[in-house]
Amino acid sequence: MELKNSIKAAIRAMLHPSMNVKTMNIGNALKFYYRVSLIPLILAVIVNLAVFLIFGYSQFMNFGLTMPVAHALSAFGFAFAIFKAIGYPILYLLALVPLSLLLNAGVYQLFSKFLFDLVKRDYHRTLTAYVYAEMPCVLLFWLFNIPIAGFIILMIAAIWSVIVLVISLAKQQGINVRQAVGTWLLSVTMVMLVVMLVVFAIVFSLIGIFGGLTALHPGMLPPGFFGIYNASMP
Repeated sequence: MELKNSIKAAIRAMLHPSMNVKTMNIGNALKFYYRVSLIPLILAVIVNLAVFLIFGYSQFMNFGLTMPVAHALSAFGFAFAIFKAIGYPILYLLALVPLSLLLNAGVYQLFSKFLFDLVKRDYHRTLTAYVYAEMPCVLLFWLFNIPIAGFIILMIAAIWSVIVLVISLAKQQGINVRQAVGTWLLSVTMVMLVVMLVVFAIVFSLIGIFGGLTALHPGMLPPGFFGIYNASMP
């Protein structure tokens, strides 16, 4: 009964995001998410295996294999493909998505409330909005691996999720849609800037380290590296 009620609530959250006013704490939000994701997870494994058997099985059977090593490699590839078809949905839906929901809601709360004082309510409301917004992608996840059609469905679900997120944030945080769009874009932009700064810092640190090593051992790196290193220096 709880599973049925959760799926109904998820569909309602997708179709009528302006009604997403109920707030869940962290525990209840994760319980709601996991209940809703159970059936899409099972369907995703079934669809992935069917797609592999229809479109990918021939890759491992049509090599004219005669050598034991070739047979072993083919068997390994086949086993890995099956493992990926089953393991990827499990890893994605049961671990990566819940973790991203917690982190994304925390980032939004950090930038929007604590740094810029644009929203007034607590983290639970933000997390609830993010969980509701994930429902289109979760409920349609099992269709994403279908060739061609899956990509189109993925794009539709992603846009749908953003719309649900903006409206849900407005309802949960007591702000208008324009403010919800602005605060969401602000948090996304700030995260992108932080990631870019970290990446650039790592890249230039590595360039500096390798540049110092080549000063001691000039022959240890290929000639093309010096062009990158010199271009990065003032």
